[in-house]
Parts: sequence; C-alpha cells; structure tokens
Amino acid sequence: MATILYGNGINRLHPEAPSWENMLKKLETKSNASLNTGIPPTIQYDKIEIISSRPSNILLKDMCETIKGPWKNPIYARLSQLHGVNFLTTNYDQTLESYFSTFSKSYKQETVYNIFSYIATTNEPQDSKFNRCNIWHIHGDVNRPKSIILGYDHYCKEIAEIRKYMPSDFRNIARTNMSSTSSLALLSGESWIDLIFKDDIFIIGLGLGFAELDLWWLLDIWSRLKRMGIVYNKIYYYDAILQDNIDNSKESFKDTLNCFGIEYIAYKFPTYMEAYDMCMSDIENKLSNPS
Repeated sequence: MATILYGNGINRLHPEAPSWENMLKKLETKSNASLNTGIPPTIQYDKIEIISSRPSNILLKDMCETIKGPWKNPIYARLSQLHGVNFLTTNYDQTLESYFSTFSKSYKQETVYNIFSYIATTNEPQDSKFNRCNIWHIHGDVNRPKSIILGYDHYCKEIAEIRKYMPSDFRNIARTNMSSTSSLALLSGESWIDLIFKDDIFIIGLGLGFAELDLWWLLDIWSRLKRMGIVYNKIYYYDAILQDNIDNSKESFKDTLNCFGIEYIAYKFPTYMEAYDMCMSDIENKLSNPS
C-alpha cells in the first residue's frame, strides 16, 4: 500500500478556499482580538481563544463554517481515482470524500482526538473495479469541532495521545539501542500513525511548517528507524512552486528534508495548477511503476 498525505495547498486551487490567514482574520473579527504578523497561526489561535469572551467550542464551530467547503478542483478528482492508496490529511473539510460514491465513519469514531478515527470510502469507476480507501483527518474534521487541532494547546494534547499509542521502543528511539531485527509488529495497525512507518508516503499540498509538531516528531522517529534499517518505506515531499517565486528558505527546507531521508521533488510553473498537475503525474507514475 501507499499513502497520500495532503494539505491545504490542494484546497487553495479553488478560488474561494480561505488561507489560514483569512480564516484567523474571520475569527479575529468575531473575537475582538488583534493578530500579529510573523507569529505562527498556532499561537495566533491560542491568543484569540485566551482574549475572546466566546467559548472555545463556539470559536471552533465558527471556524468550521468558514472552511467546510467542499473546495473541488481537478487535483482532488485525480486523487480520488488512485488505486491501492489511503489518505492522510491535515485539512478539516471533507472535499475528497465528496468524490467517492459512498463513505461512512469508522466504528472507532473519537470525539476529541484523531488517533483512530477515519472515514471509509468506496468508488466504482467505469472499469467496475472497486476503489476502497480510508481517509484519516489527522487534525480533526468539520463534523467534529472538538477534534480540531489548531492551537499549541491542541497540538500538545494530541502529541500526548500519539505518544501513548506509540510503542515505548519507538517513542524513545533517541535513547534506546534498537537492533535491526526489531519488528514493526510493535505497531497495532489500528491508527494512521502506523502508515508513516509501513507505507510509502507521498506528501502534496502541505507546507509542513515547523509548527506541525506532531508530524515533525513522527518524521524524526521515522528517520532514526530508517537509518537503523528497521523501516524501509520511502517518503516523498512534493513542492508546487510559482515560476517567478524567489524564496531563499526553500533551500534550507529542502536540506532539512534530505537530512531526514525524505526525497524533495519540486516543480516550478507559471500557475499552481500546472505545478500540481506535474506533481500528480509523478505520483501516478511512481504508483504505477514502484521501484
């Protein structure tokens, strides 16, 4: 199996999809808080929640209304036609699900956290071969406002839940001497976390900012296990870049990913749609011709 990890960059191909900045500004207006430039969205949200006289559950419901979509575009259509893949997403909306003929909640539905909850989907293309996959909203979804991960407070609580799920040998990898004979059977197979260590991962449309504490922590563990010869799967990061965009931080980001053992693949085109189209073509080619 392979797993696609996608983020808000896919949504932004829809002309009306909000950026994180726009989303926070709407919350700011309703909460009488003021945002500060240069501060990560995670801290901005915590600030809004602290200052606001409105309960946090109401703030999250307001945010869900702003971002619920669906934000349909050709890239989602292509994602839905991939066979033999599961999906992880940091997005809260259920746009991808809207491309499947049926989808239903997992029986392990959580109210607050996102360790086990997934959405099971089925599609029946014209060739009559069923396409079944699971979609894991690892930072929550719009139908479960309490599950939304946005502020640092949310991230830290989610990481605590992830850590409880992880086998002790894995979560303490920096301080243990695991041998190459250690078994991935330590993982139960019940969570999206397992996919990080077992499937080839294709990351697309995800900025992977350094505020994504949970993902970077898991990638750090994966990288150490990879170097020790305990895990063998590959992780690819796809970057869709505008041709005239000059961002010196890209080289540092690429270097960091390479140090982690993650393959960085970038496509520069005049429009994001063209760049994402090339990203998808490369993913489709790799899935059709696994190395």
